Amino acid sequence: MADELQSKQGGTEGEAAVVADVVEDATVVAVGGGTVDPIDVQILAGSKGEEPTQIDQVEAEVEKEGVDAMHVEEAAVRRTPRSRKQVERIQVEPLQPKEEWKVPVGPGRKLSDIDNVAYLLGKLQRKDEMLKVLHNLMYRRPASYKVIKNNVLQFSGFVYPEGTKQTEREKDEAKLDAKTIPELDEILRILDLPRGKGEGAYKAAKIKRILEFLDGPVATNNRSLAQLEQKKKGKKSVARKRSRKVDTPQSGKKTSTAKPATPAKKAKVESEKEWDDRLSLDSDEPLIPKKPEGPSDAVIKDTIAEILKTKDLSTFSMKDLYRELGDKLKFDARARKAFVKETAMKIIQGS
Repeated sequence: MADELQSKQGGTEGEAAVVADVVEDATVVAVGGGTVDPIDVQILAGSKGEEPTQIDQVEAEVEKEGVDAMHVEEAAVRRTPRSRKQVERIQVEPLQPKEEWKVPVGPGRKLSDIDNVAYLLGKLQRKDEMLKVLHNLMYRRPASYKVIKNNVLQFSGFVYPEGTKQTEREKDEAKLDAKTIPELDEILRILDLPRGKGEGAYKAAKIKRILEFLDGPVATNNRSLAQLEQKKKGKKSVARKRSRKVDTPQSGKKTSTAKPATPAKKAKVESEKEWDDRLSLDSDEPLIPKKPEGPSDAVIKDTIAEILKTKDLSTFSMKDLYRELGDKLKFDARARKAFVKETAMKIIQGS
């Protein structure tokens, strides 16, 4: 029995030595870069066809650890560190609100404080083209139709940036020089300025008058245009009531139809109305109108014919005719406006 046990122990120790050698060889192979198949381990160990023992499991773990270590080493050699780019963050700055434009304060009075100018500007619509012209001239910038009229009324005189007065003045003169005579007359009318007579009626004189007024606006007329227009409306309403006055039918009375007035009666009624207007306390007209001064009708007629021969009638206006006729004959042609117009029409029509 003792010999059998000893032989079994000796056999067991021999098998263990063989297995240890195989495991050691497998470890060396795995670390060297090869692969170990568990079946080969079983053949070397003489355990083919048997269930995997604890030794087989140890060998498999050794194989796996060796292969994983190899892959890590190879990956570490092949792989280079990736350079990280710095992240650039976009910072959005908040939008700064636009500075609100304010009407500059000039050296003169506001147009809204000049009664006649404020009255005439008040008649214009907000989208009127003349308001755009005035605003561009006064402030050298456009404006929306919602504020343009108020801005013009708040104007109190030119305000030139420092060191630019001469250049800006030349630009203002060029703006007005590009306008026609009727457009300049309309600007003068709205600003309650005279259109001028003689040399004052020339374009350069009109431009000068407008710019001098806009340098420092002041009242130029003591008459109140609003009151004058109110009086005219009152007179028109009275005359309208008189013309519409008729006999109203009454109960128990026969109505009589009025006969149409003869020309003589009409002239008499008109003359009576004229005298009533002249004798009224509010009228500034003289009791007996003066006879028109100046050259005779024949001289005016000849001069008109002479002027019209040299003019382009498609561009030559009645205002131009009044001015040139007055310059030639040295009198105010507008005082004979009706005769001048009638004579010019007859000459043009060849009658």
